[in-house]
Amino acid sequence: IGGFAVWVFNAEAADLDRWIAAAAKGSLPPEVLALKAAIRSAAWMIAIGSISGCALALLAGWLVIGSIKESVESTVQCVIRIAGGDLETKIESPGKDEISWLRGELNSMRKKLRKTVIEVRQTVDSVNTASDEIAAGNTDLSTRTESQASALQQTASSADGLGVTVRQN
Repeated sequence: IGGFAVWVFNAEAADLDRWIAAAAKGSLPPEVLALKAAIRSAAWMIAIGSISGCALALLAGWLVIGSIKESVESTVQCVIRIAGGDLETKIESPGKDEISWLRGELNSMRKKLRKTVIEVRQTVDSVNTASDEIAAGNTDLSTRTESQASALQQTASSADGLGVTVRQN
């Protein structure tokens, strides 16, 4: 439309007057009719192109959202399993996008957490073993102490008996 306006203003005044007069009578010169048809055709092409572009943009957006949503949901499921104590679940990170980078870092965290849990379990086992050994040592010491106390009691009883015998003689 802007091009048409420039063309009209650049036209000779006589042609412009002739077209205005023809338009008032209801008949336009063939070149104006051709221009009008070209403008209408261009408007339709612009409208079809705009609608097609919007449709393609919507489709591309839908596909991108779908791929991101699937990847995020998969990552969330892995994190839920890890939070539940499943440290064997490997988090795959096949791509090179930000979500794959995040998944790779989560997998590294899972490995380190698993290693820490294993070390804690080994430490607990060592503490349990040491605790069992200390308990066994305490039981042994208690038994020996009771045995010594019994022997000491017998010795004291024998000494009393000897004291009684010595006094009688």
